[in-house]
Amino acid sequence: MRFTREEFETMASQMLDQKPISYEMLAQIAEKTLRSTVKNWCSSDETLKGRGYEDDIMQEIHVRLIKTTIPYFLRRSGVSGPYNNDPEGFEDWLFRVAENLKKDFANNVRKIDFKTADMEDPLVENLPDRNNGDDDQNAERVEKLMQAFNIVLSSSVNIYKVLTWLAHCLFMFDNDATKIESNKLILAAFENKTLDEMYNMLLDASVSIPWLVITQTQDAKIRTALRKKRRDGVTYGETQYKAFFMKNKGEVSGKKSISDWMNRMNDIVRREMGEEEPDPMSEKDEQSPEKPGDEKTPEDDGGKKGRGGDEASNC
Repeated sequence: MRFTREEFETMASQMLDQKPISYEMLAQIAEKTLRSTVKNWCSSDETLKGRGYEDDIMQEIHVRLIKTTIPYFLRRSGVSGPYNNDPEGFEDWLFRVAENLKKDFANNVRKIDFKTADMEDPLVENLPDRNNGDDDQNAERVEKLMQAFNIVLSSSVNIYKVLTWLAHCLFMFDNDATKIESNKLILAAFENKTLDEMYNMLLDASVSIPWLVITQTQDAKIRTALRKKRRDGVTYGETQYKAFFMKNKGEVSGKKSISDWMNRMNDIVRREMGEEEPDPMSEKDEQSPEKPGDEKTPEDDGGKKGRGGDEASNC
């Protein structure tokens, strides 16, 4: 086994006996047992390789284990009976859970890949028109956008994807930009910024949008994610945005990364809002494809100077 019996028993005690429940040992066991396997999947699977999905898959595994370990393994015989004290069986069960999730994940990626990378994003391009006198129509749009923002800001998706989605919406509103233009603006403003700097700049920009309120709870969750260690003792917040870009045909591509992340985030939003298919709400009509050679990312132009956390949190 890749973990000890003592670690398994500690995990069971934390999850069954402690109040509130602790998932600390469960997370450690999952990392020990599954990280190398997931890494191998992400380097060998044709759908996943070279796209930086290792952390995404591990995060989804952690979420699924939190939801299923007690009812489907530790207490699978019922809450009144003894717990399933079988560490060897638990290791086998972990691999089955991970394998099933990996298949689901790869299938979702393939579905996203069928979408046109620069198709309109109805959920984020249906922004309130400041020049439109139809208050009822704008009110409906605002309500839908606020619902989408709440879904994204409350999600457990990797923090750089959450910030990308937020930046995309803010740029499209502040600059009346299309999706392609917004992608370029994101790269110019944030490519060489750390995620901490990126978030503070986005908070600064959000103050000018009265209907966008980042709550104290959401702000605290984002800052907790930014403080999380990524590798070599460096936090996500201390890591530059471009460090998360995926490779496209062997080359690092910021535009490909942003398009992929936005598609995944919009799928989450549509699913949470109960929309199986996009509802074409956009008033924009961006049809022009990216020109060959656009893969070269612009140099950082410094962006706007952000301001610190609580002052700009709009709470």
